[in-house]
Amino acid sequence: MKKISIEKGVLDQFPSTHVGIVVAKNICNNTNVEGIEFVLRESENQVRTRHEGKALLDLPEMKLWRETYKAFGAKKGRRVSIEAMLKRVLKGKAIPLINPLVDLYNAVSLRHLFPCGGEDLNHIMGDVVLGIARGDESFKTIGSDVNEPPNPGEVVYKDEAGCLCRCWNWREADRTKLTEETTHAILVIESLDASRVDEMKGAMDHLSTLVVEFLNAETQTAILNAENPIMKIEL
Repeated sequence: MKKISIEKGVLDQFPSTHVGIVVAKNICNNTNVEGIEFVLRESENQVRTRHEGKALLDLPEMKLWRETYKAFGAKKGRRVSIEAMLKRVLKGKAIPLINPLVDLYNAVSLRHLFPCGGEDLNHIMGDVVLGIARGDESFKTIGSDVNEPPNPGEVVYKDEAGCLCRCWNWREADRTKLTEETTHAILVIESLDASRVDEMKGAMDHLSTLVVEFLNAETQTAILNAENPIMKIEL
């Protein structure tokens, strides 16, 4: 049985951290499922309707993530994943289709304004930890063979074999990326604002429902925070 947890060092520095977990099992992710692109495009349209003409830092969610990245020493130009997507959509561009599971969590991320991500459980070594990097963890970003370890003190997702996602939610590892062959996945939805926990629960429910409906998956959910920092994953 695998576990996912938040390290004490992260919670000490960022006590309002909440991570929503959706474990999806027995996924059928290798088909062109009718309706998924519509879900993604509808989320894009909603973003444009609600936020067109706004500066990204006018959105409290983006400002808080910028401040958090600065607090753990992220280099200039590194941004939370949802900010990059928002910028693209507000310029009138579409989010590229990748595979059904990624397309669904991108749609949920945009609609609810939370960063979302995912890893292939079959390629994770041991347990998953959201923790503070030592700086020697192996990391090769998606599509690269170059090892780019995190900086000491950087907030990262990691397992026994190395780093899974750098700068909290900036870049994901090639080793555990979601593909059409993925059958078991761990999906995360993150918030640093305790006042948005109910909204985050709604986003989790939305993502879980979409994954069950479109990909015939079974799901298991939990919210990790200072009071409940560990989740056991039933495989």
